[in-house]
Amino acid sequence: MKPAQTNVMKNTQSVRTFDDPKAQYIKLTPDFIDVYLPYFGDAQLTDATNADFKFRSKYSYDSKVDSNGNWTVTVIPENTTGVQEMIIEVNKSGTAFITVNSSRRSPAGYNGFIEN
Repeated sequence: MKPAQTNVMKNTQSVRTFDDPKAQYIKLTPDFIDVYLPYFGDAQLTDATNADFKFRSKYSYDSKVDSNGNWTVTVIPENTTGVQEMIIEVNKSGTAFITVNSSRRSPAGYNGFIEN
């Protein structure tokens, strides 16, 4: 998934738009999830320069499709610290919304689209 916009500011409606959507991504393969997503919210980290979501991990997942053909995929990384789950909602047009839930950061939301 290539996110186009990010909304990570808790209790606000602000949205940050990025000029280079290819610099942020989630790549799912049968063996691993590869993630690079910028993060601008509250983080309980000792190194504030390392707040972005950047990791490669094995994962488990659960997927559901609703009666309108929209998918919800819950991805749980297996060997990374901090990220508890990623919820990916995909509609039939290929646009998606991701919520990243972390034990060290406020939840973050990303809008984007699916590409092969």
